[in-house]
Amino acid sequence: MRRLTIAKALHLTLVIAVELAVAASIRALAFTSVRRKSPAVRRLISPLAGFAGESHLIWAIDVTAARLPRLATCLVRALTAELLLASHVPLKVTIGVRRVDGAFEAHAWVDREGQTIADAGAASQTPGVPAYQAIVSWRR
Repeated sequence: MRRLTIAKALHLTLVIAVELAVAASIRALAFTSVRRKSPAVRRLISPLAGFAGESHLIWAIDVTAARLPRLATCLVRALTAELLLASHVPLKVTIGVRRVDGAFEAHAWVDREGQTIADAGAASQTPGVPAYQAIVSWRR
């Protein structure tokens, strides 16, 4: 079993705190309100996110996806990545949909310069399964 360094523990703590706030916000507020408030929230957390590099924050977001799947949905992870990483690089958040075997599926992910950086589930292509079609996206 690998030990968690203090730095990684801090990254995870920051990501979990932001994910909790995002998850509560999207359940309590209209999505447009959450989006409207995100610049103010980003200004508050950017000093905290500034101590961590992009790869460390993406690592922490990926870890929470595996360990806290009910909290860290793809939308929560995408909005968390936007809040924590937008000061590092310009990002594009996308929400897409697809139909697989008659079932409707939706997914959210974050791209930078055309490459998926948070939640690569959107980028993986399983043979015979249609790709997600973007229905809404925005840039930061």
